[in-house]
Amino acid sequence: MPDRMFEEMYEKTPEPYNCLLTRDFISMVLDECMEFIRENKGLEIIHVEAADGTFVSVKL
Repeated sequence: MPDRMFEEMYEKTPEPYNCLLTRDFISMVLDECMEFIRENKGLEIIHVEAADGTFVSVKL
């Protein structure tokens, strides 16, 4: 991710949480989650249906 993205996220996030928006922290969180993501590949984490039949589904 470009540095500019981190700068924009930092500016838009309130204190004290903006200190967590660093490349190192995000990388560490992703590294910790990768095993879980691999083990649960295809798991549906969001499923929303509207009255008109449209839906949104987000899977790992």
